[in-house]
Amino acid sequence: MPQSSEAPEMAAVPAKAFYPAEASHQQVYTLHPNNPYIVFNDAPKVARLQQLFPELYWPKSQVGEVDLH
Repeated sequence: MPQSSEAPEMAAVPAKAFYPAEASHQQVYTLHPNNPYIVFNDAPKVARLQQLFPELYWPKSQVGEVDLH
């Protein structure tokens, strides 16, 4: 089958609503850094993002808490 050189049409669809996660789901990465899911899935991604975008990374001492409720 021949390949098309044209990019497919795409459109952004705005979200209708935002529902914040429950309190038990906030700060999971910070509160449970040794959780196997965090260790194998999230921590490597965060480390890579810190390498790629060091100017956007804020040390924990500079991060404030946000109350979403």
